[in-house]
Amino acid sequence: KRVIEIEQQNHLQNSRNITITFLAIILAFVFSNYNANHAIVENSFSTGINFLLAFGTLSLYLLFRAIAANIMDWVNRASLFKMLNRFYSTYCIIMISLIIISFLALVAFESITFRHVAISILTTVFLTNLLYYIRCSQIIISNGFSQFFWILYLCTLEILPLVVLGHVILS
Repeated sequence: KRVIEIEQQNHLQNSRNITITFLAIILAFVFSNYNANHAIVENSFSTGINFLLAFGTLSLYLLFRAIAANIMDWVNRASLFKMLNRFYSTYCIIMISLIIISFLALVAFESITFRHVAISILTTVFLTNLLYYIRCSQIIISNGFSQFFWILYLCTLEILPLVVLGHVILS
C-alpha cells in the first residue's frame, strides 16, 4: 500500500514537471515569435535564439528553485521545502497558463496593445505569487517554524533567485 502511494506521488510530480516544461516551451515560443514581429525586447538575435533564451531563463530559474529547496530540506532535515516546491509547481502552471492566454489575446485581437498584456501579466504574476506566499507562510508556521525562518525562506528561495535572474537579464 505504501509503495502504491509513493508511486502515485511520483506520477503526480512527473505530471507537474511535464506540464511546466510544456507550458514553458509554449510561452517561450509565443514570446519569441511576437518579439520577432514587434520587437518587445530589442536585440539582434534570431527568433530561435530568443526562444532558447526565454526557455533557458525560465528553466534555469525553476532548476535553481528546486536545487535550493533540496538544500533547505537537507539542512533542516525536513521535507517541507520539497512540498513547498511542489506547491510552487502548481501555482507556476496556473501563472504560465494565464500568461499564455494573455499573449494569445494580444495576437488574436487587434485592439489589445502590449501595454494591456504587460499589465495583465504583472497582475497575474503578482496575484499568483501572493497566493503562493500566503499558503507558504501558513504551511511553514503550522510546521513549527518561526516567522524569522519564514523571512529567511523568502529571502533565500523567493527573492534571491529573482534578483539573480534580473541581474543576469539586465547585464
